[in-house]
This record gives sequence, C-alpha cells and structure tokens, in this order.
Amino acid sequence: MKHKNVIIPQYDVPDGLTPLEVQVIVNEKISNKSISAELIYLANKGYIKIDQEYPVLELHKDFLNSKKDYKFTFLKYPDDSLPIFDKEILSMIFGPKSEIPNIVYFSDLNFRFQNSIYKIKKQVEDTLIQNNYYKSFLNLMFVRTEKGVYINEYLLGLKEYLQIAEKDRIKFHNSPNKRPEVFEKLLPFAIVLGVENLWAKEFEDVYNTPPSRYTG
Repeated sequence: MKHKNVIIPQYDVPDGLTPLEVQVIVNEKISNKSISAELIYLANKGYIKIDQEYPVLELHKDFLNSKKDYKFTFLKYPDDSLPIFDKEILSMIFGPKSEIPNIVYFSDLNFRFQNSIYKIKKQVEDTLIQNNYYKSFLNLMFVRTEKGVYINEYLLGLKEYLQIAEKDRIKFHNSPNKRPEVFEKLLPFAIVLGVENLWAKEFEDVYNTPPSRYTG
C-alpha cells in the first residue's frame, strides 16, 4: 500500500475504527478526553445514554476531569462486533453482569476510569496489532506498519476536513450535507483529533434540539 505523505481532506472514518483507536494511531496515547469521546461513540451506537446532572459547578471538556455529575444508562448488551476494550469500558461502568436498564452515576465510580486506562490502552494496542496497523518487537517497540502509516495520513485528512469552514468544505467532491446526524457521528472523532470546538461551531445554526443519546 503506497503512501505519498500528502494530506487530503477525508469525510469519514476508515475501517470502522473507534475514537480510542484513532487516538492511538494519530497521537499514540490514550487520555481522559479520549475515554470521554469513546463514551459518546458508545452512546451513538445505542449501548448507553448519557445525561448531565445539575447543578453545574464548573464547565470542563470531558467527563473524567469534570466537576459535573453524569448519569449513565445501560441500554443494550454488547455483541461480538464490539471491540474488547469497549466491552471493558461497559463492564467497568456497569459491572460484568449488568441488567437492562441499569443506571450508574459517574460520582459513584470511585476512580475506576483512572485505574483502568492502562489496561484499556493495552487492549487497544493489541487490537491495532491484530489488524495490522502496528507491529510489536519484544514488547519494546510499537511501530506503525505501512497500513498504519496510510491510515494515519487518512485520519489527518479527516482532521483537516473537520476543522475547515463550511464554505470551504462544500467545495470538496462528495462532502456530506450539513445535518445533525453528521455532526453526532463525527463528534467523538473531532474530540480525539482536538478540533471539537471548530466542528461544533459549524453546526450551531442547524442544531435546534440536543441529541437524544447524550444531554448537557
């Protein structure tokens, strides 16, 4: 697979990658912010619902560093298509044998996220190795394959698309229409790519009601 180191705007996420996988491929790390993005991704997939609880004490960008409280509602059991690290996140929040519906408040999780981030990162890395985005040598080096280099460039193209203004975006062939569902689908990826504010700004004029799967 040839790559030319030329960044071309892209309009979607390749290979069914999740926000955590995108974060590791592009930035080679996992942060609290990327876990928050993965939770929004799981909400978009119908597994959970996220509601911000009031009163609001202070505004932050992600769940794990927030002084707000959040209510997580378990809506759907994971199937075989869900990656192991997403199953780990659901189990971490709701327990290994959760019933539907189950409601958990973030304030009751007792730092489970911080304690599990290393395990989740290792699961993401193992998945990327299994899918030939990376190679591991004596567990000492974690390096991109040719496929990984190509996908990294593709994802940088997605970042380019997410941060440009609508007037420039519509010039590209096959660019999707400006609709709320497009915003919701790509928001978790805008978060891990660090351009969520620019992406959100472009949809201020078309968003009349909050998403049904996450509020606040």
